[in-house]
Amino acid sequence: MGLDEGVVLAVTALMAAAAIIWPAARISRRTGHSPWLALAALIPLANIALLWFLALSPWQADQTENRVALPSLRSFLAVFRSMRERIQLIGLPPKP
Repeated sequence: MGLDEGVVLAVTALMAAAAIIWPAARISRRTGHSPWLALAALIPLANIALLWFLALSPWQADQTENRVALPSLRSFLAVFRSMRERIQLIGLPPKP
């Protein structure tokens, strides 16, 4: 009692299409383009053109100030500063 090959093939094709279209739609929406542009990701050679188009077009994040990355970098560096302070507190000798 197995599934028909056509049903398995159709379900697999739909899952693969969803796995390709969903991220492409999110990326195109973030760049300020229509999410329908993601349908080009299913067409051979058009998917490569889509990647180049999205890579070379100006992104909305590039046009605004990038205030999100700076606090995360500061918090990342703060971890190392706090580690250095902890090492100094327990009295380990400094590196020569």
